[in-house]
Amino acid sequence: MFKILLLLSLLLFGCSLENDGPISIYEDDDLLAFGDGFFYAGALDTNEPIHLYHDSLSIFLDSIWTFSNCSLSEIEIETSLVKDTLLYLSPRFIINPNSKDCAAPLFRPDTTIFFSLDSYKKVREVRLLNTNDKELDSIFVRHGSFSKEIQSFYIDSAIANPSLWPFRISNDSAGILRVLDSVKVTSYYWKPIFGECAKIHDDCSKDQSLDTLFPSSRWDNKDTALIPVIRVCEDTSKTYCSSSNWAYDSLNTGKTNTVIDTSRFSSIYYIADIDSCSELISLELMTSFALKSNFSLQTNIFIPSSDDPQCNEELISDKIIYNLGIMESVQDIVKAKELLDQWDTAYVVKSLDQEK
Repeated sequence: MFKILLLLSLLLFGCSLENDGPISIYEDDDLLAFGDGFFYAGALDTNEPIHLYHDSLSIFLDSIWTFSNCSLSEIEIETSLVKDTLLYLSPRFIINPNSKDCAAPLFRPDTTIFFSLDSYKKVREVRLLNTNDKELDSIFVRHGSFSKEIQSFYIDSAIANPSLWPFRISNDSAGILRVLDSVKVTSYYWKPIFGECAKIHDDCSKDQSLDTLFPSSRWDNKDTALIPVIRVCEDTSKTYCSSSNWAYDSLNTGKTNTVIDTSRFSSIYYIADIDSCSELISLELMTSFALKSNFSLQTNIFIPSSDDPQCNEELISDKIIYNLGIMESVQDIVKAKELLDQWDTAYVVKSLDQEK
């Protein structure tokens, strides 16, 4: 018993040293120099195509490794200029390891840095490089402003008539154009199969089955429908055959007939005037596209300032051509010319503001 007590006291003494606690992985004198951290993902101004010169440029950084959450000393942005007009940005993550007990996830939380272009007045494009010098994003720098505008068009029901395509609904400077893309003709084949009445009835009493004429339109759960009910024999002679009494012979058929079905595929475009130096940044639908109703959309357009070096030439009238089906601008020159030709020759209806 005495030996057991002595052993326990020795164990207790051995576990109660004054420097007890978590075992440090790195001693202060033995910390290694880990160099820089790294990152894999990033974006400039949330992938916007144009950045305004007088505004701060946001640099979003993600998939960042810095050894631990408390080892990051600072973030430096290294810059490199090419012919004064192209600016490369290379973020560096300076690591200062320490012995703090700190979480060390694989990647630290993402971060956003704001960068001023005041010292780069001639820059026209900025590109973001990651630690491996891989280009992640780029953005054009312009002098000017953004202008948002909401436009509404009353969708005439005639736009649904394929014989009128191309069909244009327009106001003074913009419009909606529907054009025919393609026609698909499908042939369906059918032939009659003849039947004989297996049981002929000659009694139209109340005991005979009833025919309930349910409505062909959709049911309304807020109203009680009136459903006509008749006897199937009363609209014919006294001798009749119930639908359940017809017998069909698959070998007793007629000649094959053909039914032609034509499917027409179309696209709807938004087309508007714009000068050669302005640019459509985004387009957002404010309402759904429906016949006999107002259709609204919002455009966000970049308008250059008078001192923008890219717009010293005389302004030329141009067109925005935007596919509302796939929500993309038409960039192909041949396709754009084809659509503008149809715009000029289309059946035109003037757009009028009407209440929904």
